[in-house]
Amino acid sequence: MNTTSATLDTPRLGDFVLGLHLRHLRECQGLARADISHRMPDHIPVTADGLAAIENGQSPQLRHAAERGRHHHYLTAYGAGHEASLDYLRRAQQITASPPDGFVDDGLGWLHRYQIAEQNADTLLLAGDRTIPTPLRTPDYTAALAMEALAPTLAAPAPPGVGCPACPAYRSGRLANPATSTAWHRALHTARSEAFAARLHRPGPPTTTVLLAEGLLRRHVGGARTHARQMLHLDELARESGLQVRIVPAGSGVLLREGQARLRFGPRALTTRLLNEYATYREGASNLDAALECALDPETSLRMVVNAAAGTLPRRPGRGECRP
Repeated sequence: MNTTSATLDTPRLGDFVLGLHLRHLRECQGLARADISHRMPDHIPVTADGLAAIENGQSPQLRHAAERGRHHHYLTAYGAGHEASLDYLRRAQQITASPPDGFVDDGLGWLHRYQIAEQNADTLLLAGDRTIPTPLRTPDYTAALAMEALAPTLAAPAPPGVGCPACPAYRSGRLANPATSTAWHRALHTARSEAFAARLHRPGPPTTTVLLAEGLLRRHVGGARTHARQMLHLDELARESGLQVRIVPAGSGVLLREGQARLRFGPRALTTRLLNEYATYREGASNLDAALECALDPETSLRMVVNAAAGTLPRRPGRGECRP
C-alpha cells in the first residue's frame, strides 16, 4: 500500500471535525441518516451505519469520495450546494496532506465548524492571556476592544423546531458574496455567544472552565468601570451557571495563548485555537493541561476576580514556576 492509500484508509483528526459539521447540517434539516442514505445515487450506496461512521470521524469514506470526484454526491444528499461541496473537497485534500493529529481549517465554513465543535464538546476549557475569551465578554468590554460589533441575526431564520439559522446560508451558496460572508461570520460570533450561554445553564455538573492569566485581572480594558463590570460578570456567571473560573498565577511559568481552548469528546481531547480567519486543531498533550494543574482553586480565583472588580487586588510576587 502506498503512502496516499494508507492516508486515505486511516481516519484523521480533520475527518472528525468535518463529521461533526455534516451531522449538524443533517440535524438542522430534521433529517435522519436513513434519509441521507436514500438520497444517494444508486452507484454510490451507503448505509445509515456508514454515514454514522463518517459523522463520528471514524471513517475516511468522504475523503475516498473526494479522491474519486464523488464527494459532491454526499454534499447534495446533505442538502448542500456547489460552494459547500468545493469547501469539503479542499478540506479533504488538506486533511490528507496534514499530520494525522493536526488540522488547520481555513475554509468557507471554518467558524461554523469551530462553533459546532465547541457546542458539542463534553467538557470545554477556554484560556485568556490578555483578553477575556469572546463568549464571556460584556458588550462594553467587547466594544472597548474594538474586536467586533454585535451583528443582527441572519435574514433567513430556520424553520420552527429545526436547528440553527446559519446552515441555510452555507448550504445554499450565498456565502460566495463577500458582503454576505462578512455578515454571516459576524452573526456566527453572536450565535456562538448564545450557544455558549445555553451550555453554561445545562443541568448537571459543570462542564466549562475558563483559565485566566493573573495579569489579565489587572489590565483595565476600556477603563476602570468597564473592567469592573466585566469582572463582576464573570463572578455572576461562576455563581449562577456551570462556569468555573480558574486563575493561573503570575510567575507560574505556564504560557496561555489567546483564542486557545481544550475540547474533550469522551476519551478524545483536542487543543484548538480560534484566530481571525481560521481555526487550528491538534490532538495530544497540551500546555492547557499543565496550566489547569497550576491554576488556583475556584474559590480563591473568584475572590481575586471580585477584588479586581473593586480595584483591591493586591500586588504579590509570583509563587514561582509551577511544575505539575
